[in-house]
Amino acid sequence: MAPRVYREADMVPSIHLGASADPDEFAAAELLLAWTGRLSCRAGRRRRGERLRRRSLR
Repeated sequence: MAPRVYREADMVPSIHLGASADPDEFAAAELLLAWTGRLSCRAGRRRRGERLRRRSLR
């Protein structure tokens, strides 16, 4: 099977409603959303940390 590309616009409604016909597809979309969420959280924490360090150095 070829790997499917999931766009956020496609994934969100199926996860929100639980309307996906294929449970594997549902799990893959949910996992991808969780991963992208983690990445954005990490980036946010890094930026906040850098700002705090700059303030403390002044």
